[in-house]
Amino acid sequence: MSTGLPPAHSAPTQPVSLPAAAASPAEVVSAYVRALNQHDIDTARQFHSAQHAATVGAELDSWFRNVISITDLNIGQSITRNGDQGSLAAGYRQVVHVPVNFTLLQEVPESLPNGHVIWGYLLARDSGDQPWLIIDEGAV
Repeated sequence: MSTGLPPAHSAPTQPVSLPAAAASPAEVVSAYVRALNQHDIDTARQFHSAQHAATVGAELDSWFRNVISITDLNIGQSITRNGDQGSLAAGYRQVVHVPVNFTLLQEVPESLPNGHVIWGYLLARDSGDQPWLIIDEGAV
């Protein structure tokens, strides 16, 4: 039975290790993109908050199954944000936005075209002892 979803890649081409809890937001984003490129979806999900992993996993053109490759990754300077009430960052003590751009190649271009993409990740944590988690992402 067809679900209408792009095919999932069968197995990671090369498993990706999670960075240390002390890793910077840029290091976390870099490792996350490396996991997507290697089709190591189990690891990629661990970079997300539970809520964001569920959202991404349910999308028709999910990063977890639609990415062929992300190349030419450029990571900008992290920008500190507030954990505003009513936002996905509510309740977190440390929040940063990490701007990126990259070249995207997908199985099925749906919400984003293949090619150059300007994007960003919102990462959060409660203390320096915890790893950064991706809580949201999107076009900037």
